[in-house]
Amino acid sequence: MESDQSSNKTSKYITIAGAVILLGVVGTAVAAFKQEDESAITTPIRKEDTSDTTNTVPTAPAPTSPTAPAATESGYKDGAYSSTGTYVSPAGQEEVDITLTLQGGVVASAVFVGKATNPGSVKNQGLFKAGFELQVVGKPIDSINLTVVNGSSLTPKGFMDALMKIKAEAKA
Repeated sequence: MESDQSSNKTSKYITIAGAVILLGVVGTAVAAFKQEDESAITTPIRKEDTSDTTNTVPTAPAPTSPTAPAATESGYKDGAYSSTGTYVSPAGQEEVDITLTLQGGVVASAVFVGKATNPGSVKNQGLFKAGFELQVVGKPIDSINLTVVNGSSLTPKGFMDALMKIKAEAKA
């Protein structure tokens, strides 16, 4: 009987210790995702394998009309537009590629490709990519003003730089 009580106490301590460790791991992960200021990244720049094809620029579909797209009431021509935007991170200048399809001055679809090689910038561009469409697709192009997306605060600057170029190109 004494052995069973000792075994139960040991089992309870192991369960408690496991819960404490799990809470520590979860707390660390949550803290990492809550980091909103990319300027705190101090990861040194290192060259990554460039054979990865996930950082390729998507090819924008051509407008369906054989002539130049006509301007809509919004003041923007319908069609697909691509541009590269830049911003400065703690690792230096970074680039992002975006492709937007406009219909009546509203973003019908959006594609984002991050081009960073610095691990911190790659992470933040990934966070941005995971959430930017909800703030862009279905919105009038003139209403889009991204500042922080999923904790990424610098990548939106690159997106906005590319967006300004697209707006200039699509203007009627």
